[in-house]
Amino acid sequence: MRFVKSSITLRRVGWLLFWSLAAVSALALLLFLWVASPALIAIAQGGSGRVWVFGNAGFFLLAALMYLAVVGHVIIKRRARGSNGDGI
Repeated sequence: MRFVKSSITLRRVGWLLFWSLAAVSALALLLFLWVASPALIAIAQGGSGRVWVFGNAGFFLLAALMYLAVVGHVIIKRRARGSNGDGI
């Protein structure tokens, strides 16, 4: 019985870390969009604009986007399986 309790605890910690990283990834992308929105608005109105991304921020944004794609895949798989995990 002790193994079952620790397994459940590890699963809960894993899901907590999974969703925490998903929240951090979403916030990183939203922050980038918030910073880039003035340039995007200026470009949409026919002007010109630039967004400076320093260092490895582009790779960080790509990693955040890819992680959110994984989160979406996990959500779709869990919904297809149903709430009890048996499938549809």
